[in-house]
Amino acid sequence: MKALFAVARGSREAEVEALDGAAPDGLLAGYPGAAMLVRRDGTVIARNADAEALAAAFDEAARAELQAQVAQVVARGVAAVASLELNGGAERQWIEVTLLPRGTEAALVLAREVTLDRRLRAALIESRQRYKDLVEVSSDFAWETGRDGAFTFVSPRGALGYAAEDFVGRRPEYFLAEDAGDAVPLPFAAGNPVEGVRFWFRRADDTAACLVAAALPVHDAHGEWCGARGVCRDVTAESERDASLARSHHHQRTLDYIGRVVREEIVPKRMLDAAAATTARATGALGCCIFRRDAEGGLSAAARHGKVPDKRRAGALLRRLIDAGEYRGGCFEATLGDRALLACAADYRLEINGVICLWRPGSEPAPDQETRTLLTAVAGQLGIALAQIARQEELERLSTTDPLTELTNRRAFMAALDAALNRARRVGRPGALIYVDLDNFKVVNDRHGHQRGDAVLRRVADILKGTVRPYDHVARLGGDEFAVWLGDIEASVVRRRADQIVAAAGRLASEFPNPTHPLGVSIGVALVLPTEDEDVDTLIARADRAMYQAKHGGKARVTIAPPAGAGD
Repeated sequence: MKALFAVARGSREAEVEALDGAAPDGLLAGYPGAAMLVRRDGTVIARNADAEALAAAFDEAARAELQAQVAQVVARGVAAVASLELNGGAERQWIEVTLLPRGTEAALVLAREVTLDRRLRAALIESRQRYKDLVEVSSDFAWETGRDGAFTFVSPRGALGYAAEDFVGRRPEYFLAEDAGDAVPLPFAAGNPVEGVRFWFRRADDTAACLVAAALPVHDAHGEWCGARGVCRDVTAESERDASLARSHHHQRTLDYIGRVVREEIVPKRMLDAAAATTARATGALGCCIFRRDAEGGLSAAARHGKVPDKRRAGALLRRLIDAGEYRGGCFEATLGDRALLACAADYRLEINGVICLWRPGSEPAPDQETRTLLTAVAGQLGIALAQIARQEELERLSTTDPLTELTNRRAFMAALDAALNRARRVGRPGALIYVDLDNFKVVNDRHGHQRGDAVLRRVADILKGTVRPYDHVARLGGDEFAVWLGDIEASVVRRRADQIVAAAGRLASEFPNPTHPLGVSIGVALVLPTEDEDVDTLIARADRAMYQAKHGGKARVTIAPPAGAGD
């Protein structure tokens, strides 16, 4: 097998012109990544500097796989996309290659590194799997009932000696123990959220089991009740203990429930709301509030339940007490108006990341030790939960943000643009897509280096953010291409905004003087009417064509695309 990346010698220019119709050296050099023209036998006809650097990372297996891909694309005459794993030493690396057939003897290979994307995707998958595993181990069994009251779902591992399929299709009454005693409202038809409901079920071996359940009603899209869902735990052993432990059991059940909510609930707001509500009810407090701590030490309310009169003043007061070291003794107390506060700091790895606070009338006696112990235990659960929430928020931010400019990346922008188009059609208001491409940006990189080029990209990002409204969408699509979605806006205003961007970007030219290749931007604008049924790809293509017309018309200008459906 001929060595891949061995550049062909001899009449290279003639071969290239025969394969592509024109020498591609300028095209390859201008591509923001690794690019090369490869014959079907693996010989490289032309390549840019990034491809030179990339070649060193290929082992024999990757070379063979890429050569096979080139041969297949050339033979079929159809473009293809493939992922290759490189020899990255201690850490694995991946690239994504796009192969475009060029005639019958060669293919254009464009490569970009996707190692970070893969690692972020793997981290998100691992996070989701962790939540799934925690849900499966958090209780004896979880269940759901339908409109007829029969079980429609039970945890896959089953419960009480039964398999999951033994429950499905049967009503809960079928499993009631014969000596269940006085009838109690079962949670399986709950019309309102319930917790701590005890009842007796019959195990598969006919012995009785005391279960405690928590349940929530389920409503359909019309708000009508359509069943219930919840979790059950076998507390037979606890129920047979001395009655003097009842209060301790109550607090333990509260902590168990909060722990399950922390582990099972994927939506952070609902998880924190459930923890606040459970803690308030368990302690008999007027209200409960959970605060999150930011990087500057400020406290903002993340969840509350009951009567919480002044969250902002309470947050400021608690911050002062924490800064003064009051939290070091565990729970600490304060007074705010006619209310008494009992608070406990939540921490993760010795760093305070939140506070849970209970409100009670100032005339009531001080909380007892059991209440303090419960609040301390809940704060311990919340410290871990708040850290998990912060990590997940950071992962989500990284997966949707361009790391250089901190703008929305291409993938997130495409999703946001699709939603914006649907909204524009739904509310019947116009919008516009502005497609921005830098003029002569390559000259800046070549003359001043990539660090100055990165600085230019960040400056352009600042210009775009400073031109639009807070609810508009700004993204870096890749390289030196940007996009802006302006919703609910008239065509005359769009043109004015686009002209402002061109003027602001034009002032960058004074920092990088080049009379023959001035730095600036060319803009294509595609107006969107709510009566037009245009998809995202068509809209972007329309704006992109307008942008190229602006470039061909002399650059540093704005071109408005023809209306959708008007043709090229």
